[in-house]
Amino acid sequence: MRICLIIDHPRYEKLPIIRELVEGLGTKYEVQVFNVQTAAWNEELATPADLYLLKSHGPQSLDFAHQLEQQGALVINSSASTSACQDREVMTHVMNKAGLPWPKTLSFSSLQRLLADTQMLASMPFPFIVKSKHNHDDELIEQVYNLEHLHMLAERWGQEPIIVQEWIIGDGWDTKVWVIDEQIFAAKRRSPLDHKPKDQFQLTANQIGKEIREIALDCGRAFGLRIFGLDFLITEQGPIVMDVNSFPGLRNLIGPEKAIINLVERLETAPALKWQSVQPLGLMNSGHTMSRQTGTEALS
Repeated sequence: MRICLIIDHPRYEKLPIIRELVEGLGTKYEVQVFNVQTAAWNEELATPADLYLLKSHGPQSLDFAHQLEQQGALVINSSASTSACQDREVMTHVMNKAGLPWPKTLSFSSLQRLLADTQMLASMPFPFIVKSKHNHDDELIEQVYNLEHLHMLAERWGQEPIIVQEWIIGDGWDTKVWVIDEQIFAAKRRSPLDHKPKDQFQLTANQIGKEIREIALDCGRAFGLRIFGLDFLITEQGPIVMDVNSFPGLRNLIGPEKAIINLVERLETAPALKWQSVQPLGLMNSGHTMSRQTGTEALS
């Protein structure tokens, strides 16, 4: 069996999970790492792999993965599922379509566009959360306390496409959940909004409770994901998903590489388990577009 890991940045080659997968899978399979940014598509790589693991999320990686899928290749996670996790507006649509817990969310073409919409701003209670619409390394995630704070952010982020989410009081921690072929890993980590060191300690699946486990698995089905991560906020009303990530870094965890290896072995022995180009819920039309506001509810 031939396996190809798709990345798009040299730093991914140094990720522990990539190194562990190359070593672990390499004892039984032929394994290659292909960097779409730097590697040439040579004759050796042109031989189709039996499985492609899409670690990267950039446009070039997604286009490459989509081309592979058009040729009948199995890519985990699919290009469509990965793309849905890169756009928080699309993410909102999928979560709402599936009826999963998600904060009230508005989307704007830019932060300046929000500031120009005085009527909308007047209807939005402070504080609220502003995030970059697109999930990327250098992204905006900020709790905004007042209009002056918003203007200050606009000095750097004025042209950034954004979403605005309601502020919900939690327990001061992000509950991180990672799912690999329905095997669950979990940890507690300080919220990035606290601007404190990202202390993290791993939990067992049982320690996060049945409700969070069920929501996590439902998210995987809604997005068509096999390897993914979720950020939960624990509130008085129950757990709420704040973000969805396709094939995250899986850092500082015990056991994820073994779970991925087990997934590969199951795919090899039970071909019926393969998901070919699963589309995220509600996005069957590849030309899907969304309006500026993802819902009719205001943030109140």
